[in-house]
Amino acid sequence: MQESPLFIKTDELLIWLVRCTEKFPKSQRFRMARRIEDAAFSFQELIQAAAKMNSGVALIEADVQLST
Repeated sequence: MQESPLFIKTDELLIWLVRCTEKFPKSQRFRMARRIEDAAFSFQELIQAAAKMNSGVALIEADVQLST
């Protein structure tokens, strides 16, 4: 079974985000970087849950979180 482009792109986004947030100034790294990374990892968890449950509701929740 081929992995969905959504999962591949999300993984690529997470890798890119972590690399970017490592370059944040030390004063911002632990505030802004943490929030950005938490939101991205939470999105990844939601789409994985949606795939496992085969649920449109979980996917809608991921979409809502991404847009806020």
